[in-house]
Amino acid sequence: FLALLACPAAAPLHALLAPLAQAEARHGETFLELARAAAPPAEVEDLFRRLAQAEAEILDRAPPGPRVHSGAPTA
Repeated sequence: FLALLACPAAAPLHALLAPLAQAEARHGETFLELARAAAPPAEVEDLFRRLAQAEAEILDRAPPGPRVHSGAPTA
């Protein structure tokens, strides 16, 4: 959502996207807090770093285009 907020073409959707971006950011923080309460923080940080790296590599290999969770429609 943050990337969409920065896109000039999405300006008409700003009122919708801004609260969604804030909610998504809070979700990420909540998940990390819960993980740190359940496992050693160093392990959580290491796993988070590895997952972020894997996600970046997947996105680098993906063809350009819009995606929402499952990718482009098949039908």
